[in-house]
Amino acid sequence: MKKQFIVALVLFASTISLQAQTYVGKVKNGTFKMTIAENELRQKWENYLNAEKNLTVRLGNIEVKTSQQGKYYLVSSSMTITNDTIKTKTTFAVRLDETKKKYTIGNLMVYCTGCNEGCDIELIEDAWKCTPCKSEINNCNKSVLITNKDLLF
Repeated sequence: MKKQFIVALVLFASTISLQAQTYVGKVKNGTFKMTIAENELRQKWENYLNAEKNLTVRLGNIEVKTSQQGKYYLVSSSMTITNDTIKTKTTFAVRLDETKKKYTIGNLMVYCTGCNEGCDIELIEDAWKCTPCKSEINNCNKSVLITNKDLLF
């Protein structure tokens, strides 16, 4: 009976570990340090956007940004070319949640799209803002995705 309980406990624990959070970084000496390879994180992010939002994107470099309140978030951009000449930039940001001094991807993603220059994301006083387009008359539009899951990916 004891062996059956231990086996059941091990199976339960392994099931939980399949749902484990992806730790992306930690703060050491006041500086955020990535603890996941950028390529791995980029792949997870692109896969999520494809599966959940039906967006096929190629993300660029991933940057860690800090809000005025000291909250961390990740930002990356993708360019889409339409009609062989028109480029549209989409900038994505995800909130990082702190758990036991480690950071995971939160359940909030924001993206701004609409022009090829500008249209970046800023977190100002806990409010997500899109910067205006620089050279076009187009508008930069913001979309917010909040999931009921604990984390996006």
